[in-house]
Amino acid sequence: MGINSELGVSLNPGARSPAPHSIMTQEELQQEWKRIQAAQRQPEAFGPLYEHYFEAVYTFIYQRTRDEHLAADLSQDTFFKALQNLGRYRQRQVPFKAWLLVIARNEINQYYRDKKRPVLVESEALLELMDSTETKWAEPDRDYIPILLQALGRLEPDKLELLEWFHFEKRSFQEIADMLNARQMLQAESPSLTEVSANTVKVRTKRARDKVAQLMNDLLSSTS
Repeated sequence: MGINSELGVSLNPGARSPAPHSIMTQEELQQEWKRIQAAQRQPEAFGPLYEHYFEAVYTFIYQRTRDEHLAADLSQDTFFKALQNLGRYRQRQVPFKAWLLVIARNEINQYYRDKKRPVLVESEALLELMDSTETKWAEPDRDYIPILLQALGRLEPDKLELLEWFHFEKRSFQEIADMLNARQMLQAESPSLTEVSANTVKVRTKRARDKVAQLMNDLLSSTS
């Protein structure tokens, strides 16, 4: 089911819930920043960063493409772009992993610019999303999943993205804020950015759920 020129949502009964996202200690962040600074001075020092984050980037891409060879190719493209733009990275503004994943997402969207990118989700995640919205049923019901998919298909891309990150990928509001800030960093001409807070993401996610509820209620009314 199409959402826009880049996205499509479908049910994936065999999907597994994503693994919890780890939080780096202050010492690990300091060690990482030293590696980044070394790579900013000398590109050949980028190797340790590539080795450390390759699996995370590959997994992120594979979850969105379901194609091993494509995921491997886009992972290579991601690190190439990261190295090209490494001088833009500022450690105090966003975590390096978030910055890499935004580049990976850009590469995915570029690949699918003339196609529909699959968004494959498990039924339990859809029921959880259903449970968080104010709709006309008393409790979430699997019979309403097709209606929910239709509603997601009509949702604006920025709202779908928030729901995908929070409900389907189980990312925290802070992680989502980090990725939105990383996107700004990549797009901005200057190193400064208008920081998006976790609370702002929370509010936007609530609005996205409200929009889904409105769309579902409209669809349910039209079929009753």
